Amino acid sequence: MPYVLARCSTGFAPFRNGFRASSSDRARREIDIKAKRTIAGADTTGLRSFAEQHPRVPLAVACLAPEPQRLGEVRVLPYRQLLAEVAELAA
Repeated sequence: MPYVLARCSTGFAPFRNGFRASSSDRARREIDIKAKRTIAGADTTGLRSFAEQHPRVPLAVACLAPEPQRLGEVRVLPYRQLLAEVAELAA
């Protein structure tokens, strides 16, 4: 199983089915990282719960999916696309 290394200024915590970059109301986005190709609504329950308390924080899942998609308010991104977006922000 591949491992993902990440750094987040607000924290990085393991959870049941992957990892979550933890954040607060000041966060720019909340990201779950999943080692799956297909993301379903059941995979986003933690993010949706987070959104109830932090409705202004954008939600995303980085995963092994070949193409980006959207599940309601959650962006589902191939991990390479997410890394490219992070690199652009850091530049």
